Amino acid sequence: MKAHREPRGESSAAEPPHALLLDALGTLVELEPPAEHMAAILGLRADRRLREAIGEEMRYYRSHAVEARDAASLLELRRRCAALVSAGIGREVGVEQLMAAIRFRAYDDAAPALEELRRLGLRLVCVSNWDFGLGEVLARTGLAGLLDGIVSSAEVGVAKPDPAPFRR
Repeated sequence: MKAHREPRGESSAAEPPHALLLDALGTLVELEPPAEHMAAILGLRADRRLREAIGEEMRYYRSHAVEARDAASLLELRRRCAALVSAGIGREVGVEQLMAAIRFRAYDDAAPALEELRRLGLRLVCVSNWDFGLGEVLARTGLAGLLDGIVSSAEVGVAKPDPAPFRR
């Protein structure tokens, strides 16, 4: 086998990146404890039953988020999720109550890091396994304006690790 040689005059150094793709949850934003918020909204204790119902809802949501590709399908997914919580605690929980309990906040270092990366000339795109509402969440946390693009798996119709969301 022959050794590969670089042609004269060409550098073997990699070209610096022009863009950075970032995930949302766990990288830019974190989920506040939804059971605590739900308990406060409903005037309940955040007991085991409520935590299990919220956990079941979260697992269901994660496996179906890609279906929520527009406002109508997102509302339908949220209705199904609220019904799961209702069944789990034996009390009616509406979509509005569920959504009030699901709160995201930006990590303290997210905005400064994004600002520095932009200063360095990188294009920043959030690519995340999320529903149609990803842009709204990033806007509420103050991060959307620091990004050049936002792509949710639901928009594309498949979740990562499929390469389609990255190609968008």
